[in-house]
Amino acid sequence: MLAALAEATRRVEIGTLVTPTSFRNPAILAKMATAVDEVSHGRLILGVGAGWNEPEYRAFGLPFDHRVDRFEEALQILKPLLRTGHVDFAGRYYQARDCEDAPRGPRPEGPPLMVGSEGGPRMLQLTAQYADLWNTGYMGRPETLAGPLAKMRAACEAIGRDPATLGITALIGV
Repeated sequence: MLAALAEATRRVEIGTLVTPTSFRNPAILAKMATAVDEVSHGRLILGVGAGWNEPEYRAFGLPFDHRVDRFEEALQILKPLLRTGHVDFAGRYYQARDCEDAPRGPRPEGPPLMVGSEGGPRMLQLTAQYADLWNTGYMGRPETLAGPLAKMRAACEAIGRDPATLGITALIGV
């Protein structure tokens, strides 16, 4: 679908908001993202998350356990493949041994990686560590977004990242 949207449009950015990394092998997801970034001439934003809808997992026969552990491993594969085109990783849930994503897409650093989460401490830490953008599923009034933003700033600062280097998007009620 994203490839079709990429071909049918010329200027709008396209992406996922968000795809659970546990629905696909993360190395294959990175390869798919690179291909869509190529077709879109560098307009893809890859939005990923840990997943949340257990009935959907059951319907597709996917494991629902250890979602954040699985997500962390997926990020350890996705980020280097998107940025450098290479990863060598062996974890509990995923393996990508001497894996190469070639040919590379139109952007040397690959498409931006967005993490979608509602702000649990571990997800905030993973977002601060791996993401270019953060999308919070927060649905409150705009003036009440200060608390989640402060938590994300603190997560960035805890790992030595300048919070200003993390793009932020939010779903808010207006």
